[in-house]
Amino acid sequence: MPQTVYVAGYGSLMSKRGLQRSLPDKEISCRATLKGWQRSFNHTGISHRYGTLVPDPAAEAKHVALIEVSDEELQTIRERERGYKEVDVTANIEPRPLGNDILVIAFVALTPQEKPIRRSYMKDILGDLSPAEQNEVLDGIDFCGAEIDEGS
Repeated sequence: MPQTVYVAGYGSLMSKRGLQRSLPDKEISCRATLKGWQRSFNHTGISHRYGTLVPDPAAEAKHVALIEVSDEELQTIRERERGYKEVDVTANIEPRPLGNDILVIAFVALTPQEKPIRRSYMKDILGDLSPAEQNEVLDGIDFCGAEIDEGS
């Protein structure tokens, strides 16, 4: 028996209007609580903040939309959620959808630790400054937990 896959809609995908922008003929299968995760608007885009989930053992994201998806529909959502990572949250869903062979995926923003700062970008920022000036600038930057990659 093939696995049934659900996407956990906790932001714009949890409304019919938001869902239909990506999957026009799709309906929400059911609603559930996602234990151990909290909704957050700590993910910033070019013009505004986006919702994401952050792990928190004491939290519960309530009324999450579970959307049963085909392989093709999952690919559409993957394209929509580019830059987010796929997290298996099956064990955190209550109540669980019926069936033994299910997978529930949430798309979660990368943390600063998972998305380093390019060294080449830092060279662009600091390139015209003396070493002392570079250190002054670096001392005043909040890197938000991100590392500078050692690549180019």
